[in-house]
Amino acid sequence: METMDPFLYKELKNCDAKRCWALVKNVIGVQLLDDDVIMIPFLPEGKFYDLGRVIVKEERSPMQKLARIPPGALAIGKLTDFVKDEVIHGAFNRLSEMQKVETAHNPRYVFEESDMKHGVKKTVRVEILGTDHYALWSLPENNSLVVDFDNRGFPYVKKFYLLYDVFYARQINVYVRINDEVDEFCIRERTPIGFRLKRYKIQSNGLIGPTKDISNKKWNVHWIKNTMFRNPMDALPNVPNSGRSR
Repeated sequence: METMDPFLYKELKNCDAKRCWALVKNVIGVQLLDDDVIMIPFLPEGKFYDLGRVIVKEERSPMQKLARIPPGALAIGKLTDFVKDEVIHGAFNRLSEMQKVETAHNPRYVFEESDMKHGVKKTVRVEILGTDHYALWSLPENNSLVVDFDNRGFPYVKKFYLLYDVFYARQINVYVRINDEVDEFCIRERTPIGFRLKRYKIQSNGLIGPTKDISNKKWNVHWIKNTMFRNPMDALPNVPNSGRSR
């Protein structure tokens, strides 16, 4: 067991295994996957970051851009949900075709750190069993599809981000202890843990434009929880949600 990083010790203020993931996910990404992989922001929401899904950013005011305030980012559904027309034959169907990428990963990865300061002992342990890597067989080409975000509840979208490369874990166990208080969170089914993105610009006629790879180091956003945000495409919940939460 390694000594806990001072930043992690300071930020680990509550014994909450789900929230702890946000504090250690980037280190896990570098150690287990690759340093250019973006890790899922909220562990219980892995299903929203599956292969072929789309992420959009919120619009910012000129003052927010000047102040370099990061935009909010939200996974809003599959790209197939937003396709209005197919220009190149077969482009729509290829969005659901995937291939397994043969990459070597630790079959039983363990991150564990612990430290005691001023009489308070803190321990974090994350165990990831079985990591698989999948990618889309082919990416949508320039001018191959017409998309419509406006009528699906997102009129501000001028570009979107496609998850074309996704890493999955077969089981995840997170254990947190602060003195005598203990919390655990486990996922015992295959779930995404990290992904790579390509950016697509949307032209004035709705056609998708050229793509660009998104670097993990330049991906500076405030993630928005899907569980606290009612997508306009979703059915109304039994208890209406009051809005978004960051």
